[in-house]
Amino acid sequence: MGSCGLRMKLNQLRFQTLMDKKLPVVSIITIVYNGVRHIEDTIKSVITQTYPNIEYIIIDGNSTDGTQEVIKRYEHKIARWISEKDRGISDAFNKGIAMASGALIGMINADDWYEPDAIASVVAITRITIKSFVGMSSCITMM
Repeated sequence: MGSCGLRMKLNQLRFQTLMDKKLPVVSIITIVYNGVRHIEDTIKSVITQTYPNIEYIIIDGNSTDGTQEVIKRYEHKIARWISEKDRGISDAFNKGIAMASGALIGMINADDWYEPDAIASVVAITRITIKSFVGMSSCITMM
């Protein structure tokens, strides 16, 4: 199976999970490098979401400014985090995506935040949007 077939199978699985009656897992990825000034606000905005089924992943580029210490204070609320040198922002996001298991994947930078209902709203809108496409697209109905 080529990479396109693998991607199609993964997308089918994520689609089915989104349409399941259970709350789908939403993976949220934060990448950071020397972001001690804002990382705590970002972490708090993710871990205090009203949506209950979040897999939070943080990819740190081997920060030296105290960022890792802040992350460690919240690691009981973080599904996975690593701190290692990377080859830039795209490499860091790709590491996070590779770790993610959610039906939806969101990315938030280390100096941004989510409003409390942001993830719940995205899940609700995504479910409505997918339902409206079923029957209109042969690609989606094949899933």
